Amino acid sequence: MVRDLALTGHLFTTLKNIEMIGNEVSFSRAGGCGKAGQILIKSGKGSAPIKIKNMGIGGK
Repeated sequence: MVRDLALTGHLFTTLKNIEMIGNEVSFSRAGGCGKAGQILIKSGKGSAPIKIKNMGIGGK
């Protein structure tokens, strides 16, 4: 990831726009909500690569 971003739009519309899902999953045990640098011990983050044909993206 190069910088933080925000995904915008309607969740179920975005899910319907998924065209492909990769086979390789990358998962990290360290995760958190990102609020004020908080890291939750019992959370994680990760996903297989996903191709979505149409969605809103914004960032700083």
